[in-house]
Amino acid sequence: MAGRPFRFPSGARAPVWELTKPWTYPELAKDAKLSAGTDLSYRICYRACAGGPFNWPRHSGRVSCVLGPAPPDPLELWDNDGIVNTASMFWPEGQIVLLMGDHLDIVGHYQLVPAEDAADSHKHQPARRYRSYDALKSTPQFTSERFAKVWTQIFDFATTRGRFAERMPQAPAAAAGTQDVGVGDETVV
Repeated sequence: MAGRPFRFPSGARAPVWELTKPWTYPELAKDAKLSAGTDLSYRICYRACAGGPFNWPRHSGRVSCVLGPAPPDPLELWDNDGIVNTASMFWPEGQIVLLMGDHLDIVGHYQLVPAEDAADSHKHQPARRYRSYDALKSTPQFTSERFAKVWTQIFDFATTRGRFAERMPQAPAAAAGTQDVGVGDETVV
């Protein structure tokens, strides 16, 4: 989930963003303190996502791990990452890991990184200036350390037999006699 640039009543749904009512627009409705450090694209996306007709999942699990700064407590029905509502990401079983960051931070768009000089390969077009950028500038600011932590955890989840393979049906290649490859103390097919 990402930082909240708006104040909505706790325990209630966010009001619907009515496009025919300009006083509800993100730049007029934002909270000066909460929205500090964010940009217009993030506030528009966050506000649009906050006002949906969401419900808490009936059989959702509890947050078992937080990477980075702790989220506000309590989690609200209108919390989101600028693209996806936070409540929709809760699974009914297993570990639920929560981190503060917007939807594009997690794929590496949390900082401006210049591209290598590609002028020679693009004779008729200008070279790409950046290979990543902070597409949704949210708060708190995402870091390289948090990016490494979350992707290490995703890798561990995907490559540890006890966490992933038990949930998935055996792949046809494994059934046909593919050899197991050991990774540390775990075996991955």
